[in-house]
Amino acid sequence: MGQIALPLSPGTSVHDGHAIVTDCNRDILAQLDNADNWPFRTALLVGPAFSGKSVIGDIFAAQHGGVFIDDAEMCDDDALFHLWNKAQQAARPLLLAAHVLPVQWGMKLPDLKSRIGASQILELGPPDDPMRAGLLHKLLALRGLAISDSLVDFALVRLERSYAAIQGLAREIDRLSLERKSPIGQRLVAEATEVASAQMDLPI
Repeated sequence: MGQIALPLSPGTSVHDGHAIVTDCNRDILAQLDNADNWPFRTALLVGPAFSGKSVIGDIFAAQHGGVFIDDAEMCDDDALFHLWNKAQQAARPLLLAAHVLPVQWGMKLPDLKSRIGASQILELGPPDDPMRAGLLHKLLALRGLAISDSLVDFALVRLERSYAAIQGLAREIDRLSLERKSPIGQRLVAEATEVASAQMDLPI
């Protein structure tokens, strides 16, 4: 497991500018170096919430001179087509991030559908164990908290394999540690894991 650093000024991002690199996203990060060979120099980064799309996109913009558009599926067709054309005219590679594949975006503009449909697809799958562990350590560190590797292992075998579940667990550990003003121990982690798991089961 490693990290790719993105140089950021303080306060410019909600994340710390580092992408955790494991087998589940290594190939996608390597593809950022291949932008000149993408169809129309455009790629779609597709993945679930909290999977690191924004971090990867910011790295792409800062280190590869690319244009990054987050939540592309929420963009108006005309606005997105304008941004696509602008990137083409500037000869800059374009990375669009979305939660779902383009067939689910509801695009109506034929020219936009054809261009986006021909783009390179970079799809983030579920997190592997090194990613889950690294992400939990990172999210807690951003909150000023530390957790032992043994407690991480204890939690992860009891938690759904998803990025959202790790986010929920970090949030609950933070909440409980603040409420109780106590160190992070097995009992606290067990309770936080139970609450985070229950929240994942709630209907949307």
